[in-house]
Amino acid sequence: MVDRFILNLPYFFPGGTIVGRGTIQMSIKDGMAYLDKIAKSLLKQGFRRQIYITSHGPAYLTVSGMVRDFFDETKVPVLYMDVLKAAEAAHFNLMDSFHNMTIGAYKVLGRLEDVPLNVPESHSVTYDVQAMLAGMSRNPGNTLGKYAYQSGAVGSYFDKPSDHMATPLLKTPEEKEAHADAGVQAINELVKTLDMPAIVETLRQVDVYTKDTILPKYGAHLPGGKA
Repeated sequence: MVDRFILNLPYFFPGGTIVGRGTIQMSIKDGMAYLDKIAKSLLKQGFRRQIYITSHGPAYLTVSGMVRDFFDETKVPVLYMDVLKAAEAAHFNLMDSFHNMTIGAYKVLGRLEDVPLNVPESHSVTYDVQAMLAGMSRNPGNTLGKYAYQSGAVGSYFDKPSDHMATPLLKTPEEKEAHADAGVQAINELVKTLDMPAIVETLRQVDVYTKDTILPKYGAHLPGGKA
């Protein structure tokens, strides 16, 4: 019997990066509905400890809403972990390791050969951080982002994909391998620091607290009206 598994879901709301060629658009509402069906299907199979993990800024718009609505309907707590916030909570400096971790993830998946070398700068690729920042500053919407959490403040698009993030220039297979090895090490350090067994145990405790304390006292008054 399978008691745990990992599912990768790559296509969801892209946010301001929709301008990138080949980007798949999915609305926030469509993404929430899709995740809700997955969560309920897993629950029917007995999976009460569900954790949804993202590392894309606008993802919280989709996942946070699903997690809350799912709980109100089923009374089963599932967890959303934004890697950016999780690293912050674990006092892990993600920004210094982010690019290495991205390349390292390809190595973990056995796909390091998919990471290209010597990619020329273009509309989509820049190695110049200052050029990236200058491109971002041209969008007046970026000045409004401080009034809420990331993409939750105002809708806007990047002018070109290279404005979203500068990338490291990989010239040789040896350089790529070195970045990948450093990234794998960083990934392992972050996972160890987060202590996932403890997080899962806390999620179990939330479930028990909901069933044993909250529902007997307030069940009739909660969404769904069942004790």
